[in-house]
Amino acid sequence: MRLTLHWENDGGWYKPNRDTDRHYTNGTGLSVSFQPGWLERSLGGGGPQSTAAGLTVGQLLFTPDDITVENPGPDDHPYASYFYVGGFVQREQAGALDHLQVDVGMIGPSTRGEQVQEWVHRVTGSPDPEGWDAQLGDEFTYQLTYRRRHRVELATFGAWGRDGAVQLIPSAELRLGNVYRSAGLGVVGRVGFNLPDDYGPSMLRDIGSFTSPDFATSGSGWWGYGFVGLSGRYNEWNTFIEGSNRRDPSPSVSLVPWTGELQVGAVLGFRGGRHDFTGMYSQVFLTDTFREQTTRDAHASWTLSWTYRF
Repeated sequence: MRLTLHWENDGGWYKPNRDTDRHYTNGTGLSVSFQPGWLERSLGGGGPQSTAAGLTVGQLLFTPDDITVENPGPDDHPYASYFYVGGFVQREQAGALDHLQVDVGMIGPSTRGEQVQEWVHRVTGSPDPEGWDAQLGDEFTYQLTYRRRHRVELATFGAWGRDGAVQLIPSAELRLGNVYRSAGLGVVGRVGFNLPDDYGPSMLRDIGSFTSPDFATSGSGWWGYGFVGLSGRYNEWNTFIEGSNRRDPSPSVSLVPWTGELQVGAVLGFRGGRHDFTGMYSQVFLTDTFREQTTRDAHASWTLSWTYRF
């Protein structure tokens, strides 16, 4: 079993234009993964413990450039709060990982995003957000995500008495539903020691693999790696930018169909006996997501995981 906590926030150590609390401003989530025997028998993976399943829950918050004004301008990102629960299955076979996930949830005032941000800002002494009355209205959401990853070993080496490796992890993704509709390609390059037998770092929107019986190839001890990820995506629909599907009426701006992303980070883990502990930090840089955008976006991503082997 693996329990993972996710947190993403645009107030990371790097702040483009010294701005925070704009556009995608915060995301929190929790996921739990298992390796049930019945799933392996049903999906027929590439060997023992080659399949996994799990549950996830999360909340995303979106705000305009200026949260101190009561009525955001028509060319600014709408306020929105999104809460979802989901389930996923994974299968590893012939050096490739398939991940299928279904989420259901809600966008709107009922998800309590305004109250969450106001509480955090009171605790941290940040400016009070004034425009949540203009947020996207309540709407039921459904989302399907399919992702496929491959792992390619480019080189191995020895350093400081440890086994080092360089790997490339290309991926393809398809998202369908009334929250996002998009298709994307990406690649992660990583270099480190005692690399785990997985498919790259775990993030809020991209839950890491749990299909390997061994998370570090050299038994107990420390392992870690640095990584760089690049991805591009074609966006047909993004409800946080284009507004509510119900449009009654709804605040909206103009979607940029082609977007890109750069991620730079590091992962450090420790394996001891039946327990694994993993921590990740990364900085994510994004291209413009809507045509009226005047500031560049970036956010930090933190992940903490605890794994227990029964």
